[in-house]
Amino acid sequence: MPEKKQTILAKDDTESNIDTLLEIPVAEEEQTIAAVDDVENNIDSLLEILIPDKKQTILVVDDTEIDIDVLLEILSNDYIVRVAADGESALDSVKDSLPDLILLDVLMPGLHGFEVCYRLKANRSTQSIPVIFITSLAEVQDETHGLELGAVDYITKPFNPAIVRARIKNHLELKRHRDVMALLMARKSRELIEAYNRLKIIKEIEIEFHTAFSHKLDALTKSLLGISDLALWNMQEEWRSNEDTSRLNLPAESMEISEASLPMQEMSKKNLLIVDDTEINVEVLLSTLNKDYNVRVAMDGLSALRAVDQNLPDLILLDVVMPGMDGFEVCRRLKENNDTKDIPVIFLTSLCTPSSKGKGLALGAVDYISMPFNPELIKARIRNHLDLKAHRDNLEELVKQRIHAKDNV
Repeated sequence: MPEKKQTILAKDDTESNIDTLLEIPVAEEEQTIAAVDDVENNIDSLLEILIPDKKQTILVVDDTEIDIDVLLEILSNDYIVRVAADGESALDSVKDSLPDLILLDVLMPGLHGFEVCYRLKANRSTQSIPVIFITSLAEVQDETHGLELGAVDYITKPFNPAIVRARIKNHLELKRHRDVMALLMARKSRELIEAYNRLKIIKEIEIEFHTAFSHKLDALTKSLLGISDLALWNMQEEWRSNEDTSRLNLPAESMEISEASLPMQEMSKKNLLIVDDTEINVEVLLSTLNKDYNVRVAMDGLSALRAVDQNLPDLILLDVVMPGMDGFEVCRRLKENNDTKDIPVIFLTSLCTPSSKGKGLALGAVDYISMPFNPELIKARIRNHLDLKAHRDNLEELVKQRIHAKDNV
């Protein structure tokens, strides 16, 4: 495949008025954002991505009619829902039109869900679509295998409408934030490449000018300085040596394109607070999370509130059933406090009734993790909600910077 090029017109403002066209290689990702060159400076463009003005599309892949009917009833008011009854039909549907998220059953005739997920993640055009498995399988190894293939979460049957809506909403929002950051990073990359090539153009013009007029300059220099050809040659060699050592050597760090180039928070271990009065649960969670996070523990509701007052955690894992103040009351108080209302709260519970889960989400919790714990699923959910919180914070900071810049102007 021929290498794709981008053409840059460089205007020279000297008396020669030389216009130079330069073709440079361009990554495919950069070409896809040609229509959004000003996205970094246009908050409206960012908001259009983060708050879409049309319904997003969800593809439900399931061979059980009753499950499809339940999901259609839960989702149809808020999303455009497409249905595929098997794995092959799902892959064909995705080829025709990319959905924003896929709900994928595991057990299906023919191509099972794991294979469908594998093929989606192996395809560059579909690998970024969030896939949530919907399954009645409760085995830890099945959930772990799905996450290893690239799925972002699991929803178990029978469906809890509140959980289904919450998980889909969170993963769609997280995907939109990641899309925005990808655009900003691509924009930053383009700016650095264009700046580099502008320097290169200037240097090439300088060299061409020197070559074109060197014989006249040589005669003039010798005449003015009264020096020999050998002395002039030595002076030119010294000039070329100095030029070579300084030719367009931009600092290496200036060409590193990563999220660090954007207004991201410092990459360090996040702080988690576990609130649970059952020692064995605390031990399992500590063994799962201690390697990746700074973890504190509170054994009851009041201790949890005091711990939060002393040092704000990045996320709270909160048991529902505890002596004294239960988890619902702790969550309510956290969400009423301006200093703590934005901390993601994930409930830990053996309560599986739809009413109990609906109550927790209504109070402001972002998710539930059911006991007994699947370590890989716990880590995936914590990582997703921390990412979502970080992206929200970064967007808020970006908006503040732009508003401040406009006020100064």
